[in-house]
Amino acid sequence: MNDLKLFAKCYVEAHDLTNENKKKLFEFIDNVSNVEIINLLETGKMEYLSEPRKQQIIESLQLSEYTPKDTVYDVAKFFWWLSKKVTGKKPFMSIGDIDIWLKHSDLRTVNSMFLKLVGTGGVAVTVIVGITLYLAARYLREKLSKAGQACKGKKGKEFKKCVLKYKIDAYKGQLQLLQKGLATCSKSKNPGKCKAKIYTKIGKTERKIDELTRKLQKY
Repeated sequence: MNDLKLFAKCYVEAHDLTNENKKKLFEFIDNVSNVEIINLLETGKMEYLSEPRKQQIIESLQLSEYTPKDTVYDVAKFFWWLSKKVTGKKPFMSIGDIDIWLKHSDLRTVNSMFLKLVGTGGVAVTVIVGITLYLAARYLREKLSKAGQACKGKKGKEFKKCVLKYKIDAYKGQLQLLQKGLATCSKSKNPGKCKAKIYTKIGKTERKIDELTRKLQKY
């Protein structure tokens, strides 16, 4: 069971539901994608979503269905390009090596390598933006995956408040990473374009923080 499914089940368990309704929710959680689980947590509805609707949710939440092979492999290609560009240094021998490294390295290690490689300057905008957004999305996933465990001792309204506080903190952390990513845009071939793309994500994250804060204030 992945962390998101575990979190969703903890969330369901905290509510005053009949055993039959809990069973239906647990079966739904076991058999749907991550995006549908996120939608359940956001709306309280069990919905089997169309692909266009899934994409809308992914874009609005800045989350991903997260297929590790595809998502990480795209970023691995960016790292490969950067590592080849750094004269006299070959931290990786192939894209496959980077793919494995990304999957087994913590976020701080990946970010440190990114900053080291990007320091050479003249980097493509897509590379800086792609890795910055990957780091921000990964931070958010890792942070939210711990919310169920952190709030599991609470019930009902207190559980909801705890989860909202955890989510706000997660998005604020993501916002800080995105803001730091702006600084690396100065190393890109087109700093203005680079910053514009990251600012778009920053705006969405700020709106999400405002939305969650308003929800929390209702309790």
